[in-house]
This record gives sequence, C-alpha cells and structure tokens, in this order.
Amino acid sequence: MCAAIDLSRGAAAIALMIDNARALITTISIFCLHFVFHYFLIRFLMESENKYKTGGGNSCSVHGCSNNRKKITLWKKSMCELHGEMHDHCPCLIPYRLHVMPSKELIRLEWIKSLNRKDLPKNVYVCSEHFIDGKPTDRNPSPKLKMGYENKTTPGRRKILKHQLSVKKRKLETGDSDSDMEITELDTTLESEPGASTPYEKLPEAICSFNVIEASSTVSTQYLESDFLPQKDHTFQLEVADQLLLVLMRLKLNLIFDDLCRRFGISSGLACKIFNSWIPVLADKLKSLIVWLPREVIRDCCPESFRENYPRTTCIIDCAETFIQRPTNLRSRGETYSNYKSHNTAKYLVGISPHGQIMFISKAFGGRASDKFIVEKSGFMNYLLPGDEIMADRGFTIDDLLFPLRVKLNIPAFTKTNPS
Repeated sequence: MCAAIDLSRGAAAIALMIDNARALITTISIFCLHFVFHYFLIRFLMESENKYKTGGGNSCSVHGCSNNRKKITLWKKSMCELHGEMHDHCPCLIPYRLHVMPSKELIRLEWIKSLNRKDLPKNVYVCSEHFIDGKPTDRNPSPKLKMGYENKTTPGRRKILKHQLSVKKRKLETGDSDSDMEITELDTTLESEPGASTPYEKLPEAICSFNVIEASSTVSTQYLESDFLPQKDHTFQLEVADQLLLVLMRLKLNLIFDDLCRRFGISSGLACKIFNSWIPVLADKLKSLIVWLPREVIRDCCPESFRENYPRTTCIIDCAETFIQRPTNLRSRGETYSNYKSHNTAKYLVGISPHGQIMFISKAFGGRASDKFIVEKSGFMNYLLPGDEIMADRGFTIDDLLFPLRVKLNIPAFTKTNPS
C-alpha cells in the first residue's frame, strides 16, 4: 500500500515537472519569436532608412546633397504657416523635384562628368537645385550648380597677333617716336583683333519678346493728341510734339530751363510751366508699363551670369534719391534730410528684373527713411512668392522681413579696389 502511494506521488511529480518544462519551452519559444520579429522589424526599418542615404532612386546623387524623396513626402504632410493648410493643397511651390538621368548617351555622359563620382549608384536622380533652369532643359540638360566640388580654371595668356610684331619691327627699323608707335599699335589692334567692334559696325539687336496681358485692363497703343494736352484752358505756343521733346530733354540731359527756353524760343517761365504740367500726365499714362513679371517669364529671360550664380533671383532692389529744395517747414526739413547725400532728398525704392526691366517703383519717402523702412511700407513684399530670391546690397538688412515669406536675400560680395 505504501509502495503504491509512493509510486503515485512519483508519477505526479514527474507530470508536474513535464508541465513546468512545457511551460518553460513555451515561454522560451514566445521570447524567441518576439526577438526574431523585432530583429527583422528593426532591420527592415534600417534598410528603408538607408534607401534615402545611398544616393539611389530616392535621393539626390550629388555629393553632399541631402535632398531626398522622404523630405518631400514629409513636407507635403506638414502644415503651411502662410496659407493655413497642408502643403499638398496650398499654392506654395515644392522645394525641389528629383529628375532621373536621361537615356540619351551624350546627355548621360554629361551627367556622369558633372556628378564626378566613382561610386555612382544604379539609379541616378538629381534634384532641381543643381540645374541652372531649375530642371533639365535643351539649353542646360546637365546639372551644374552646387556640385560639391570646385572646377579650377587657369586663365590663358594673351595671344600676340602677327601684325603687332610686324609693327614693332618696322618701328625699330624706321626709328619712329614712341607716341607714334603707341598710336599705330592701338589702331591696328582695334581694326584687326577678332571680336572687336568699331563705331561703324552695326551690332545685332538683343530682342526679348514675351506676352504679359493684364486681365483688368485693355492695352492700346493708339492715343489721341488731346489725351496728352496737359492743360485745356489755353494752348501753349509750342506744338504737342515739341512740348514732349522739351520734357524728355529735361529728364534725360538735366538741362536748365534757361537753356531749354533758348533752344525752343520761349520764355523760361513757360518752359517750367510746360515741364510741370507734363509730369503728372506722363506718370498717369506710363504707369501701366511697370508690371510685375510672372516667375516663368523672369526665368526665361534671365541672363547667363544669373543662371550660373543666382538662378532663382526674381528681383534686384535698390533705393534712389533725388535732390529737392530745402523745405521751410522744420519738420519736413528734418524728414527729408539725407545723411548719406548731405542734402534734402526724396527717396524711393526701385526693383528691376535680372534682364533689366523695371518691375516696381515705390512712392516717394523722405530722405531720412531707411532702406528697411521703405521696403516694409512701400508694398513691395506683397509681390513676393515663397521660393523667390531678392538681390540687394549690404544696406538692406531685411532678412527678418523676408524670412516669414520664405524669400531668400542674396547679397553679392563686393571687391575693394586697389589704390595703387
């Protein structure tokens, strides 16, 4: 009886040990499964993260550039502070785009030469920040900007033409004076150097054509002569064409009224009255010619120097000052006095496109107003769009004004002239 009890106890103990072993094995198995799952999950995340760092199909292949497709995705899912909605639906321009290497062999070779990489990835993508036109075009198909390295060029020596050597040889043989030799060399060089132009040579005209149509106004080039008459209560002694010529000569050449009255055979007072009457008429008729060009037109007409160094420049700004008479009112005298000009002036902001067209002229401010104050109060910033770049000199400390608009300020480096 005791033996049976002991046997049953031993069997129960063995069964308990087996159950504990099974539970232990189950726990170990679950732990191993969790470990394997987390291992492969972490590996998958690391591989997906490395896709944006290898310079392959999801990131820019330019050395040192960190732009990738993931940043664009995050940017689209973020909130636009300017428009109060998601970037995917707001009118803000996308920061950059990724462009795939073209299939044409010659262009592919240009890309490979521009990238200058030994470990070129299988799938080559380059973001739009490295193209002069913002994307591959027929004129600039390969990336050239911010390539992560510098191309050093050595300037060549000036080529001496054969006719210059012959002139010097004749000088030594004939014994002419030094001054005659210098004049002869200068004349022959101007006439014989390739690419040099003479006063009689007709240079080709540079034509930039684009269509800018304002929806709110109808443009017409036909005007009646009565539209330009500055005063209708009486007629001047000059014809309308002569009056306009007088005003343009005054504006262009800054001629005094005594000179103009002698040229046109009128009194000095009448010349002054004609000029003062025509200025508001010209301002009213010509103000429609000052328009803010679309970004696409500015990029298409951008000079080559801007395409290489500042391809996204929208406008170049500066303040101009015009001398005025000293006001009798003390307050007006203080507001118009310019420390820079040491004179009472009227100051206004002028903005031009990279190819030289005037796009903005502000109202006149007193010469005491700072450049930053005029930029802030003139309404110039209402024309700027996110992604634009403005060029100005060092006096325009307007970074804090442009930062909320996502507009960049470019201040080119100024070189100092050698006094020697």
